[in-house]
Amino acid sequence: MRSLCAGWYAAVGIVVSACAPGATARLRTLTPAPGTIVTADSVIEVTVEYHLRKPDPRQWFLLLLFDARQGGTRTVADSSRDPQVALRDSAGVITLRQPLRPAWQDRALRRPFRVWVFLNRTFDGTHSTPIRTFGPFAFRMPSKE
Repeated sequence: MRSLCAGWYAAVGIVVSACAPGATARLRTLTPAPGTIVTADSVIEVTVEYHLRKPDPRQWFLLLLFDARQGGTRTVADSSRDPQVALRDSAGVITLRQPLRPAWQDRALRRPFRVWVFLNRTFDGTHSTPIRTFGPFAFRMPSKE
């Protein structure tokens, strides 16, 4: 079996595998594919395989972030779900789903959308640090006709 740390590239030339002290992660799937035209009814879905040397659900989590208009990244304001998912086991495969309707309505997000997948670790209980990132994955907007 190929090591998760080997690193390989998708057809669009993005790194889809990464290693960090205490963690490895591999982006298995991303739908829709980068470059696809998305609408408010689209749903971004990513599946990530991970291995943690010292699992702790209070420390390790995955989240989807969008580029912000004013720079940096941010989660989508959607009160119906937590924007991050805790990694409770030492290894596993997890799928994150982000309906785009809330993103479509969030004027603080850059257009067209660029999405990142972050593997974060909380060190002090309140602030987290990205240990690995995947992306950016750019999506196209419908043309205005």
